[in-house]
Amino acid sequence: MKLSFRSFNNRAFTAIELAVVVAGLSLPAMLLPALGKAKAKANRIKCMNNLGSICRAHFGFAQDNTERMPWHLTPTQLKNHRFADRSQTLNIERIWTSPAMKRELQTPKILVSPCDPQAAVTNERIQENWRSYSPQGPKLPRQGLSYAIPLGADTQRPSTIGLLTRNFDGDDALPYEFVGTHKVPFGRSLRANSPNTTFIGADQSSNSRVMAGLLRSQGQLVLMDGSARQTTDIHLQSQLHAHKNSRGGMTKGDAYEGITRPRQ
Repeated sequence: MKLSFRSFNNRAFTAIELAVVVAGLSLPAMLLPALGKAKAKANRIKCMNNLGSICRAHFGFAQDNTERMPWHLTPTQLKNHRFADRSQTLNIERIWTSPAMKRELQTPKILVSPCDPQAAVTNERIQENWRSYSPQGPKLPRQGLSYAIPLGADTQRPSTIGLLTRNFDGDDALPYEFVGTHKVPFGRSLRANSPNTTFIGADQSSNSRVMAGLLRSQGQLVLMDGSARQTTDIHLQSQLHAHKNSRGGMTKGDAYEGITRPRQ
C-alpha cells in the first residue's frame, strides 16, 4: 500500500502570524530602554540609602566626640583616634580608617555606589582588608570610594551638605582653617555661583571624575539633617547657598566650601 503525506512546506504565513512574529521580535528592543531607566532609578535609590547610612555613622561618631566631626577634633581627640594631625582628617583616604569610624560604618561596602561600577572591584578589596586600615597604617584606596565629604559639614548646621557623589567638577581647593590652623585639603571646592560647580555625566566625559551610572547634571547628596536626595546642578547651587550661609556649630561665619573627594 502506498502512503502519501501532505506537505506544508509551501504554506505561507498569514498576516496575523506575521504580525505576531514581528511583535515578538521587536518587544525586547522596545523594553530595553525602559528596563535600563528602571535599573538606573533603582541604583540611584540604593545610592541615596548608602549616603544616609554613612551620614548616620558620622552622626554617631560626632555624638561620642562632643558633636565634633573628624575635621573638628581637638588635638587631644585627634590623638585618641590615632590621627597624627588634622591633615589626616581632611584626606578622604584616612577619614574612615579610625577604629571609631570603622565601628560606626560597620562595613565599607556602603562606601561604593551602585551608580559607580568601576569602583566595585577595588571596594571588594577594601572589604577583604577592612581590619588592616588605620590612620597610621594603610590608606583606603581611593579607587574603591564613590562619595565626597564637604569639610564644612556640621551636625549643628542641619542645612550643610554631609556627603555627595564624587562626579562633580568644582574649583581649586581652599585653605582649611579651624582653630587658627591652616591646612590644604585633598579634593576640590564646591562654591556657590561658580560656573565650575556642576555634576559631570558619563554621557559627556570619560575622565576620572565621572560615575558610569550618572548622566550630566545628575548626582545624589545627603544633608546634615539626615535627608538624602537626588539632585541636579540647579538644586546643587541652591543647596550650596544654604550650606554656606548656615550658622552655629563648631565654626563661626560661613560654612567651609572645600571638599575631600576620591578619584578613580
